[in-house]
Amino acid sequence: TVQDNRQLFEGWGLSGHLRQALGGGMKLEAITAWRGYRSLWGADDDLAPQAAGSGGNHRLEHDFVSQELRLNGRAGERVDWTVGGFVSRQKTTYYTLQDIRYVVPGSALQFVGDDTVDAGSEAVYATGIFKATPSVNVTAGLRYTSDFKDYTFTRRNLDGTINAYLDPVGAANGSG
Repeated sequence: TVQDNRQLFEGWGLSGHLRQALGGGMKLEAITAWRGYRSLWGADDDLAPQAAGSGGNHRLEHDFVSQELRLNGRAGERVDWTVGGFVSRQKTTYYTLQDIRYVVPGSALQFVGDDTVDAGSEAVYATGIFKATPSVNVTAGLRYTSDFKDYTFTRRNLDGTINAYLDPVGAANGSG
């Protein structure tokens, strides 16, 4: 728990690039990467001299992985081509414990948030380069990409129940 406006951060990453020559002048490349970080910080939300009871604790966690596979080749002396695909996935979680009852004294403005973001991308592509003359190239390419992102926003009481002050409709219906 950090409550004194400090931030703790830990980040890391790993990547690899594999190249393999194939017959007929073709080359296969695979590029993989993984990145992640964790961060903790506290906040004195009301800027009072005493942080207890007037702030929040936060944690942000993020993981990202990607993979690309690419095949390069040549058709005769005048055409170079590339085909490939790419995929990535990431997950981010933002956890917060907030006590901001000072905003409305006597209210239930104490809550836990545990928001998640799941996102990703998938793509396929092709590129051709035609050497029209020694000084003129014509390049054409196609790419199809599909992206997604899902954000889940939650604010609950410290015991895990729905906070009726922040979500009166969810509390009345039994789901936030």
